[in-house]
Amino acid sequence: MERQHKKKSSRTSPKAKLILGAAFLIVIGLVVAGSALFRPSQRQEPISAAPITLALEASRVPKDASIGLVVSYGDSAGSEWKDAANGALVAAKRFELGGTAVSVETRDDRGTDEGAREAVEELKNSNVSGIIIASSGEHVSAALDEAQKSGIPVVLPYYTGSIDQYSDVYRTTASNAAVANKLNHVVQPATNPMLLNAGGQPLDGLTAGQVREVGSSEDLGELAKALKSLAAAERSFPIDAVVINGTARRQAQLVTALQKAKVDLPIALSSEATSPVFATSMVAENASLSNELATVGSQSFDDAALDAGASGQAMNSYLAVLQQMASNEETLSLAGDRPFADVAPVADSRAHDAVVALVRAIEDAHSTQPQKVAKNLRGLSLDTGEGLAHGTLDFDTSEAFTDQPQELRLSNQDLGLRTVNSTDGSAQQWFAVRTDG
Repeated sequence: MERQHKKKSSRTSPKAKLILGAAFLIVIGLVVAGSALFRPSQRQEPISAAPITLALEASRVPKDASIGLVVSYGDSAGSEWKDAANGALVAAKRFELGGTAVSVETRDDRGTDEGAREAVEELKNSNVSGIIIASSGEHVSAALDEAQKSGIPVVLPYYTGSIDQYSDVYRTTASNAAVANKLNHVVQPATNPMLLNAGGQPLDGLTAGQVREVGSSEDLGELAKALKSLAAAERSFPIDAVVINGTARRQAQLVTALQKAKVDLPIALSSEATSPVFATSMVAENASLSNELATVGSQSFDDAALDAGASGQAMNSYLAVLQQMASNEETLSLAGDRPFADVAPVADSRAHDAVVALVRAIEDAHSTQPQKVAKNLRGLSLDTGEGLAHGTLDFDTSEAFTDQPQELRLSNQDLGLRTVNSTDGSAQQWFAVRTDG
């Protein structure tokens, strides 16, 4: 039966070919200590004992189906997502387990406009059906321009910039406007927050008492001391919270400086902090990975596996295949330069879900032609029953992420849901704060 568009698909769930018993599930408790501001509620929910599905079936995908994946390697702009993007391989593996081979063609955009255009051009010549751009930064718009000219649909799991001018381009993460709106609630009851703007997409709609532009060469130690003075209680209107916007690495540097200066204020971060580079940079800076740090995004992290019902089963399915791949020494990373086990601690479910979306569109199109895939991607609605690791996606508009962004906290301990050793901080995971009612 053909999938329904602009309403939930009639497909209830992918058929299982491999089943992992409930013994796989690991029950852990999250005990969250918070300050008067940004206090997350404690969460100890039961985990469903239902079996989980490893394989994903896509019965009408042509044998030569391939999907393009644009990443930024090295230390270039957008490179903070290069390891997270390995979640795309987990989706490809799950379809393989279900009897469908989908090739993932990877290209490096080098974090530049020229590299972005070249990456899309190369993928077009490789006859991909759609492209996932697993990067962020200003150069992404050059890739979108090239994809638009080529008529290739694009899915964006990490980019938060403007996409209103494009057709067949879909964001599967919260926009910066949605992030800003949620951050306004996260910082409450602060009345005079300061925004430290160190680059990144503008947080349109953020309510800030003061805004401080932070240059790339600025002395962050001196900046932190100045903020501590502005937060002094004896001031008539002291700043009472800090919001940081910028790349994951720059945000980590700013947080480190504030911690060293003993700036005792709640800190909220833009969604770039959900990159694994944030945690690894914090560890490299000898900073504290405290659950006092907040950001905003989707519940796309490992703690979703602790949920009861379908959402918990979906994330556990993703993690089960990830760990299966990590245990195979012959399975390599996207770049092909490392064992998959090296990137398994940070392989991200958002990249996985982007692949699932394009494969479902290819399946509905019964074709690998980009224009036909684009037509079938429009209006497509997907949830965990279709193979997503979390949440829902509705491709009726360019903002396919339709769930409400959630407050996220950084766990100061390994959640224990990935049996992969990590000493660089990459095992640290964000988790969604649950509010009563």
